[in-house]
Amino acid sequence: MQERLKRTSGQVSFWQQAHGDDWAQVVEADSAMFVRAWGNGRSVFDNRLGEIACPVLLTASLADPILPDVGAQTLRAAQQIQGCQVYLHTRGGHPLMWTQSADFRRMCDSFMQSLP
Repeated sequence: MQERLKRTSGQVSFWQQAHGDDWAQVVEADSAMFVRAWGNGRSVFDNRLGEIACPVLLTASLADPILPDVGAQTLRAAQQIQGCQVYLHTRGGHPLMWTQSADFRRMCDSFMQSLP
């Protein structure tokens, strides 16, 4: 949470690219969600991943410097979502969709084509 409060030019640029002009509202709401969940000793998903009833593709870079143990976390989440697909890349940073965009796009296209 301390990193989110710094609001460096790099962070602001990242958030603007990811969320648009209302990035500050998005980051504040996201941060508040984390604080509520962690304060109650719960997961941000509140044990509700099993309720997801649509196709899901989870993606991550195993080299992501921001998300420690992202591979194991992604697999734990995927095990709770019926029919979930997972794509873990050995290279790339945060987020995977920007740092390995061509590979990310291929995986997403493949996922979308597999849908009924």
